[in-house]
Amino acid sequence: MSSRRFPQITALALLLLVAVLASVSLSVNSATLAASQATSEHMIIMTQGRMKASTLMTPAGGKVVSSIPGQNIYEVELPKGANITDLALQYQRHPEIVFAHKDQKTELPELYQVSQGFPDQKDTVFISGVSPQSYYGQAGVYATGVDSAQSYATGSGVKVAVIDNGLDYSQCLIATADILPGYDFVDNDTIPAEEEGEMQSHGTFVTSLILLTAPDCSILPIRVFDGDGIGTQYDIAQGIYYAIGQQVDVINLSFGCETATPVLIGAVQAALNSGIVVVAASGNNGEDLDLYPAREDYVIAVGAIDTTEVRAGFSNYGNYLTVCAPGVDVHGAFFHPQYDWGIWSGTSFSTPIVTGTAALVRELQSGYDSDDVRTLLIQSARTELTWGTLSTPDLEYGYGLLNALDAVLEASGN
Repeated sequence: MSSRRFPQITALALLLLVAVLASVSLSVNSATLAASQATSEHMIIMTQGRMKASTLMTPAGGKVVSSIPGQNIYEVELPKGANITDLALQYQRHPEIVFAHKDQKTELPELYQVSQGFPDQKDTVFISGVSPQSYYGQAGVYATGVDSAQSYATGSGVKVAVIDNGLDYSQCLIATADILPGYDFVDNDTIPAEEEGEMQSHGTFVTSLILLTAPDCSILPIRVFDGDGIGTQYDIAQGIYYAIGQQVDVINLSFGCETATPVLIGAVQAALNSGIVVVAASGNNGEDLDLYPAREDYVIAVGAIDTTEVRAGFSNYGNYLTVCAPGVDVHGAFFHPQYDWGIWSGTSFSTPIVTGTAALVRELQSGYDSDDVRTLLIQSARTELTWGTLSTPDLEYGYGLLNALDAVLEASGN
């Protein structure tokens, strides 16, 4: 791993960011507050580490309900009707507090997208590496050179954390994969299994695409979103710190948010500083919009293209974009009572193909950090697309289409 250190978040920067977030929160309407009632009475506090957790309760009459081990970060539950904006400002005046802010709801990007996942109703027999052909032989495998790249690496020995809404452990592909013991930060237990809801199958689908690309990698499932695709930034941060503690090599983040809180920013930066490769979705607003964590320096930001190698209409773009990968009508594993496979579109699903490629690279170059892999993907990206030649960096395509084969060849020294 290189000796670079990624920027640490400073106390001053955090306080400035919290002040901005506090001013933004004042404009939130009552309907939004009602919809986010689960998080409206929880505040996240980081201390300098010299004060007792019990001290956090006194100004607001609340109680500490959880903490992130070794980080001096606490989740404080406040009485109903508490004014979190005012209380956060009070806490911030304390010399021992680094930041204090309201927890923020975050959603999976496909939740409000018109295109939803559809189960494949064909009764296909599962044969690992062969069937169903719609999964193993889909166009994106060949467009990105994943099939050829697997002649040089398969992800063996690489740990990949999937921070999402869980796994269907009974799904035929998942049942045969190397799944590590994970954690569920929604239900606070050691079984991060998917549950029914608007976004059921999301975590299973994402995981299947990582396995499609790097079939021999080990998956660490971390559940931070519920079945409806809703989570909190505190839970996401808990998931990232958990992945760091489990010494993963790559983290897949198939989500994004316009406003990131200090607790999430600190967690992503901690992962980067630990040498972990972080891959994130650009989001599905179809705009020149940079969501977090894709916009964070050194994070690999992924956009989506369709089968004609044109940017998907829903795919966000901007000067932060690293590469694009197939994200329209992608085939993957489903969490469904009748069908094991399905079709879905979204940047959530172009991201794991890049994550899987990062796992192939890490197998060959275990010391590569996120910026090393990002640089490699940029240098190896394909700029000759079916419709023409890109002049990079391009606002809509970043540095081009993911080229897994060339990335792996370069990592192997060939």
